[in-house]
Amino acid sequence: MSLALWIRLITAAARLTHHVHILDMNGDSYRLATSQKRARKRGALAPSEPNIHEAESAKWGATNED
Repeated sequence: MSLALWIRLITAAARLTHHVHILDMNGDSYRLATSQKRARKRGALAPSEPNIHEAESAKWGATNED
C-alpha cells in the first residue's frame, strides 16, 4: 500500500474512534456462569472446578443466585 493510502486509513480510523465511549465492564459474566451450570448438569465440568469469577464476586459481595 502506498503511504498516502495508509495515512487516509489511519485518519479514518482516528475519526471513528474519536467519538467512542469505552465501558469498563468488570462484573460477573452471565454467559460464563450459564455455560458452566449447563456443563455441570451434563457432567462435562467437574464440580470441584472453580468458577474464575467466584473470588472476584465474593470480594464485592455479589451472589450467584438466579
